[in-house]
Amino acid sequence: MILSDLIANKATQAGLSRHLSAHERGLSRLLKQCCAVIVLCCCAVLVGCSDYNDARSAYAAGRHDEAFTKLLKLAKDGHLKAQYEVAMMFNNGIGVAKDKEEAWNWFTRAAKAGNVDAQVELGAHYEAGVDGQPNGIMAAQWWKTAAKNGSGVAAFNLGTMYRSGRVTARDLVRAYAWFMVAEDLGVITAKDHLRNLRDLIPEQDVAKAERLKDGLMKEDPAPAKG
Repeated sequence: MILSDLIANKATQAGLSRHLSAHERGLSRLLKQCCAVIVLCCCAVLVGCSDYNDARSAYAAGRHDEAFTKLLKLAKDGHLKAQYEVAMMFNNGIGVAKDKEEAWNWFTRAAKAGNVDAQVELGAHYEAGVDGQPNGIMAAQWWKTAAKNGSGVAAFNLGTMYRSGRVTARDLVRAYAWFMVAEDLGVITAKDHLRNLRDLIPEQDVAKAERLKDGLMKEDPAPAKG
């Protein structure tokens, strides 16, 4: 190799070394920034948990006004459990004046954000009637959402609703299918309802319900409104 080639090669290696060094410094800065963000997130979660536990302790001790104030702050910051509990406190007039409209607002906010208890509660409110008008379609949609998120209570409620036909068309096959889902999700009393329904519907409908069951959890249940 001639001298000029050696010089060029060394210059190339030096340039590559500088490039790698700059790249490594960039990666180092990025890693530090990521670590800082993770630490801040962890701190925020820990603070949120601590504040929530404080609020629950105040509630358990009977200091409901204090508990409501703390839970409301957390709820406004997006804490899902706090949102649900604020809704319940407004609904029942605990720690704050009873306000059904505010309760409804917080149930809806928590349910849309993914709180399963709030989803179950919304289904019950729709079945009972918002402003005196029962809405079986919305009740079913919210309970399907909750069941898909693992709520056996919601699946059981759907079975009961379809069996009674109170706010939706009576459908014993669909009721049987939802009771099977509820049983799978741990609702012990669903077994009794399945046994009772088996005496009311023919064997071919039982088989139809068993085929229907697997598809129920694959349906898209997300409510478009409410």
